[in-house]
Amino acid sequence: MAHVFGEPGRSAAEESYKRTRRFLLVAFLAIAGLSAIWGFALGSVFPLKRLPWPAAISILISVFVLAFLIGHSASKKMDAVDRERMSWRKGALGEWLTAEALKALPDGFAVINGQHYN
Repeated sequence: MAHVFGEPGRSAAEESYKRTRRFLLVAFLAIAGLSAIWGFALGSVFPLKRLPWPAAISILISVFVLAFLIGHSASKKMDAVDRERMSWRKGALGEWLTAEALKALPDGFAVINGQHYN
């Protein structure tokens, strides 16, 4: 049996995790920041208690439509990140399957996983 060094697919799995985590962190911070800004801005610019009810309703509808469009755009971005994550996971699985097949090589062979050579 061949000597095996390293863990197959580890770098691809770690990269997938890092990219997904980074995207979620940025998305969370953006949502929190925008929510705070919108809350203060809308509350100071459009005091809904003093506006006539048709104007207040139209402002609320506009805000909800804008929030929906932003959410839809964010959903598309999340889908793209998920597809990229799945691609990294498939690569990790391919590395693992290849390493398992290479383990059957006779003595004298060495399998080195997770190393990058130029």
